Amino acid sequence: MKNKILKTIGLGCLGLLPVLSFTSCEDFLDRPTEDNPTAVDFYQTESELKQAINPLYCIAWFDFQRMWIDAGDVLAGNYGKGATNIYTSLNMSTASTNDILTNGYGALNAVVSMANIAMTNMDAYSTLDEEVVNKYKGEAMVMKAMAYFYIVRLWGQSPIIDDNVKIIGEGKSYDLTKNSEDDIYKYIITVLQKAAEYLPESNDAGRVDKYSAYGLLSKVYLYYACFKGKDSHLLDQSLKYAALVENSAHGTLEPVYGKLFRHEGETSPESLITLHWSPNYNPYPSININHCDMGCPGLNETGAWGAWNYVTVDLMNLFGVNSFDPNVKYGEATTRPDSYKDADLTVADGYDVRRAATMALYHDYIPFWQRNLEIAALGKKGFYVTWNCGKVDSDNKVDVDNGWEWVFPTGAAPVKQIHGSIADHIAEYGCTPDGQGSCTPMILLRTADVYLCASEAAFHKGDLATAKKYMDIVRSRAGIGEEEYTLSMEFFIDERRRELAFEGDNYYDLRRWAYLDVSDAAVYILSQERNARACGWLGGDGDMMAAFKNPTNQDYVKLNTDISPTVIPSTKNGGIADGAFLLPFPDKDIAANPNLAGEAQPYDFSQLGYYDETKI
Repeated sequence: MKNKILKTIGLGCLGLLPVLSFTSCEDFLDRPTEDNPTAVDFYQTESELKQAINPLYCIAWFDFQRMWIDAGDVLAGNYGKGATNIYTSLNMSTASTNDILTNGYGALNAVVSMANIAMTNMDAYSTLDEEVVNKYKGEAMVMKAMAYFYIVRLWGQSPIIDDNVKIIGEGKSYDLTKNSEDDIYKYIITVLQKAAEYLPESNDAGRVDKYSAYGLLSKVYLYYACFKGKDSHLLDQSLKYAALVENSAHGTLEPVYGKLFRHEGETSPESLITLHWSPNYNPYPSININHCDMGCPGLNETGAWGAWNYVTVDLMNLFGVNSFDPNVKYGEATTRPDSYKDADLTVADGYDVRRAATMALYHDYIPFWQRNLEIAALGKKGFYVTWNCGKVDSDNKVDVDNGWEWVFPTGAAPVKQIHGSIADHIAEYGCTPDGQGSCTPMILLRTADVYLCASEAAFHKGDLATAKKYMDIVRSRAGIGEEEYTLSMEFFIDERRRELAFEGDNYYDLRRWAYLDVSDAAVYILSQERNARACGWLGGDGDMMAAFKNPTNQDYVKLNTDISPTVIPSTKNGGIADGAFLLPFPDKDIAANPNLAGEAQPYDFSQLGYYDETKI
């Protein structure tokens, strides 16, 4: 596999970044022939412009990865982290000293800074045609807008930074005032509209194009409309941009849902904004770390430590499943009826195909994990979830009665973001992972998400026919298109969790609901069953083992008394009473810039040459 080195010059979060380099197993990243180019010499070919933007598809986002899951899924009630976890997870009363919080906020601002610096340098040094330069500026704008979209939904108010060089030159790096949520939404929309002007109809595989900007505009407009009390014009804009995506090459959903989270998802037309990772530590900030954080210990030769995490019972309830299938007896080599049947990722008719792609439960068959090993009990190759998850014998067969223990605290583990063994990674991505690294892509936005946003926008407009049209597209792919449903905010939240769980997004749906009715959103959260069971690394393996051997024994449903129930305090930051659903700023950032603790100031849009209030 060729080494492809990316070298770029830029500024980090209001400071100078070193030259970056990483190895990729894909043709996504190329290397310049010169070593350590300067900004004046760089930006002279289209290849160099592409390389200047490449960090925005991976390295810049590295420290956001844990926050992507902790904010998007842990806070949403999809995923839990136990008392013995080695990292401090985000929760509803997150402290300003939390490392994930600090790293996440820093990473998002680094994305903004890298994008700004790349565009500034292109304008200053590139001699290429304006159309060529604008294409890559458009890519940078989409990534910057995506970063600000996360910021406004997690922190609400935050400084808008459009020109890092100017801010540093004026000595204002640590004297920035916050801007309002309203101004940040306007800024995001303005940047995306300009990006759509710059970007082509189609782009190289895996890179954003015009419809990536349109898709993100549709989603941003929905949030902004709810923030403004279901503003009719803004809802119309959400529907307008969703229709543009619908009528493009991105309009058709990936036929097999589960393939979105394997190698096909990296370049699927449904994937509108995707992060691409290297499998290697050179440098460390280029790998996807979700596999080692969330994966099954024993599944991968290089290790994973996800056994102290768990899929919540609440998410299992949304799919109508339990960790145990009482119809499948201990010792029987029988798979669950809603499990994968074969390597084509097919599921029996009448079941939601998203369940098997989202979580692994007892008696699941997973063909893309340990795909080279034969499961003697099933006569298939792959992975079979039992309490003892398999010991490989000299004949390369798996003995499902002797192996490492499946000790997840609810008996359920994530499937998305988990590549499997080293052989599985090679089969999926054509390269060998280094240590706990993975190049599994992270999809930040896809077409199904846009359709669910359009469905909700139409619902708020009272256009139920359009709302059901978009909802039915998504549910039909899931295999449940014939099931009846009634549209409501709770249904939208539930359906988005079924579609997008473990894609770092669902907490923001609760934030959007809180814009409309904080009491209803609070009731939803408080009714969730987020706690761990008495099993796994949290203590009580015997109870879970007994339940596995006898699913009719309900002892396993007792909550572990050592794990405190979810607490949602009525505090300004992180609470529900004031409708904020916001996280605190990291204390390190406040120490460096005390203005973050002050009042928000209006953003001066006159400094943004392409801003037009009438186009919002």
